[in-house]
Amino acid sequence: MVGFMGSPGNGLVGFVSSVFSGETRATWHVDDKPAYVSDGSESDYFTWHEFGQLPMELLD
Repeated sequence: MVGFMGSPGNGLVGFVSSVFSGETRATWHVDDKPAYVSDGSESDYFTWHEFGQLPMELLD
């Protein structure tokens, strides 16, 4: 499962389930928008890896 979560003032977070273990880095590329690299780690609350610091423009 791959997806995004966002809220006003908190930016955009990408998440990936059941692919990674430990700390990792991913490149996010949506349609014809520029690609962004983000470091991620396993969420303490959810069972997936979260990747922060993604720009909201990624989903425009």
